[in-house]
Amino acid sequence: MEEHRLALNPGYQIDQLRIETVLGKGGFGITYLAQDLQLGKRVAIKELLPDSIATREDGVTVVPQSASLRQDWDWARERFLEEAKILAAFSHPAIVSVHRLIEQNGTVYMVMDYLEGESYEAKLRRIGREPSQEELMNVMVPLLGGLQEVHRHGLIHRDIKPENILINRHGQPVLIDFGSARSSMGVAMTTIVTHGYSPIEQYQEKGRMGAWTDIYAMGAVACRAITGKKPPVAADRVLEDGFVWMEHLQIPGYSAEFLGCIDWALRVKPDERPQDIATWAASLGGGNGGATTAVPGMSPPATTPTARVSTRVDGQSVPVPPVADLRATNRKWIFGGIGGGALLILVALGILKGGAAYDAMQTKWKAWQSERAVAAEVSAAKEKIFQWAEKELAK
Repeated sequence: MEEHRLALNPGYQIDQLRIETVLGKGGFGITYLAQDLQLGKRVAIKELLPDSIATREDGVTVVPQSASLRQDWDWARERFLEEAKILAAFSHPAIVSVHRLIEQNGTVYMVMDYLEGESYEAKLRRIGREPSQEELMNVMVPLLGGLQEVHRHGLIHRDIKPENILINRHGQPVLIDFGSARSSMGVAMTTIVTHGYSPIEQYQEKGRMGAWTDIYAMGAVACRAITGKKPPVAADRVLEDGFVWMEHLQIPGYSAEFLGCIDWALRVKPDERPQDIATWAASLGGGNGGATTAVPGMSPPATTPTARVSTRVDGQSVPVPPVADLRATNRKWIFGGIGGGALLILVALGILKGGAAYDAMQTKWKAWQSERAVAAEVSAAKEKIFQWAEKELAK
């Protein structure tokens, strides 16, 4: 049995469920393997026990650590109970099924399917190589379908990482450990982070969370699978972003468009990421050899999928920011007048008015030695393009 000082002892019985061993421990509770004595099958039980505000007395009862934490504990217990009820209503192959809720010992227990298999982290370590793009999509696509269902019900997971993705004995991915899930998307929530997988808003006391929060974590999972390393801690990326965009790595077997979509999910600022699962899933599918990957049961994106585009200057790929970034400007979006494709063609061919502006820009690019300088100049070039296009449209 995995050692944990607050875990219930083997043999302890919760209703008709007998504890066998500890499966895992997280910030919000402990998960046990148990035997259902009525049905004669194994189940998993998640016990609410956030060790930052609660503890166990008499070896059984869960209580707040102090009187000052009573309100926090009552709130956590109510939220866990409410969200467990919502999860119990889900029926999706990529989401672990919740069958029963038990209120006992001053806390709440979620009784779930016990799934035999291994975590995605364990699988990646076992195979000892990066998965192919197709293999990675076979994991991500079902999970995205499940996440969209979760988000549709007003929940976000908040703790997506390879350890919380189970690959069952049939090879299918299942998202587990919803102990950190919270409702009221967009409202300030308690702080919980997993370095490398949690976005910046989870480090903030009043960080605004939503679908984009889980999307960042999914992008981080993809980054870990492809490169063998998780992204840098999001809080460290704010002042100086040392993350090397995956689109620039030229990884064999992965299209630049697909890698660019992973980069899109890993933007530091929440409003620069995809805002819903369907939009990101459609973009990922578009980077899969040009074929759209269908996600069973997934609704179409609320907005047009954002494409990652790049142009080449002196043999180097220079990324053009996603459409979502450009829409953030407080000016009239010129694509409505001449079409996004036409403008990008103008940039790629250097057909700015008279060609002189582009020639001068190209001369400057030759002297730039760092990616940061290139990014700054691309931003300046974008502004010049807007100014030029607005003048042309005004004629």
